[in-house]
Amino acid sequence: SGYFLNSNQQCSVCNSNCAQCVGSSSNCTACPEDSYSSQGACVKCYIKSANCISCQVVNSAFSCLACSAGTYLTSSNTCAHASQIVKAAPILQFV
Repeated sequence: SGYFLNSNQQCSVCNSNCAQCVGSSSNCTACPEDSYSSQGACVKCYIKSANCISCQVVNSAFSCLACSAGTYLTSSNTCAHASQIVKAAPILQFV
């Protein structure tokens, strides 16, 4: 986690949920990769989308960027279990 300049003009450590903060230990200005910023706090990605391990929020739109093992990233930027993938077996022809 990062550091901020406190009211005594000394460096203090940010809350463990923040990558960077300003003014106080809990006023996050940047979040770790497994979190997104929401009203000055860092929220874990998996709270918004199960199995999401890396995410971002741009213009209030949440997008999962990476999923945990055994899951995959869908076209709607959420995670789904690999068992939900429907695979078609290739058809082999011999002549």
